[in-house]
Amino acid sequence: MAIAYSGKRFGNAATKIKVADKIILEAEIPRVLTMGDSLVSTITLLNPNNLKGEVELSVSVEGPLKTISENSFKLPLEEGKNNTTTVSILTKSEVGLGKIIIETDGIAKVKTEVEISIRHLHLLSLNLRRVQFLVVKDCT
Repeated sequence: MAIAYSGKRFGNAATKIKVADKIILEAEIPRVLTMGDSLVSTITLLNPNNLKGEVELSVSVEGPLKTISENSFKLPLEEGKNNTTTVSILTKSEVGLGKIIIETDGIAKVKTEVEISIRHLHLLSLNLRRVQFLVVKDCT
């Protein structure tokens, strides 16, 4: 909506606009992984604009991550329907920040990047020991 005025005169106008991409990518990815973890992530292509055609989807990784399954897909889209696929990712034996990059090409171009912290396995076990100790201490 827009409103304008000048002196004693004023006016307004309104129109609908779409603020979404032609297709929407939704990936089921956690925010934190531990060294040696594996992940099977479901990627959903939402089709809010009722497009029809084929979408080329690719998944790439950076940092201490590695894809261990197919990472390029050709997915058909039908009017009013969504489509899903899965990709498997493995964390390497190092700590750091990883990034999963999901891109589409074809009838719509969309790019999504997700950063994931890769933490050391021993940090998790130290925290679990501390929690167990506190629980035992509180129970006595």
